[in-house]
Amino acid sequence: MTRPPSGAQTSPRPRISEEDRIARLQLLRSPRGGPATSKRLMAAHGSAAEALKALPDLVRRKGVKSHQLCSEHIAQREYFSGKKNGSDLIFEHDSSYPRLLAEISDAPPFLWVLGNQDQLTRPCVAIVGARISEQPIGFHPTARFFLKRNRLTSGL
Repeated sequence: MTRPPSGAQTSPRPRISEEDRIARLQLLRSPRGGPATSKRLMAAHGSAAEALKALPDLVRRKGVKSHQLCSEHIAQREYFSGKKNGSDLIFEHDSSYPRLLAEISDAPPFLWVLGNQDQLTRPCVAIVGARISEQPIGFHPTARFFLKRNRLTSGL
């Protein structure tokens, strides 16, 4: 898949419906439905709902005798728990997904975002492995520098 250069303008991407967000979560949370498989199935079948229908057959062809999809209930529970918490679920093809993050080959298929999504378009730094640092994050010199500028991001 060819991606535009980082400075290139792209046409706005359509908003993903709530039903499709839940179906994408269900697909990604299903055994053997990880990011690479989900991308391939959605490209081949046009939607997460259709990809969900195709996944069991694909798994059987790979020799797996017993396979159960993640239930729609589990995916709905994750989605609505996040929404209740004030988080937004953005997928790789959402207009609000960070453009520079989408340029890497193994970009995460979705992000839960809590807070100001406009920050996702600004330059930022993530400190990886800070949990095992000898200094608390607030005292780490790099963290202090970026926290003052409101551009420190991180994930679990």
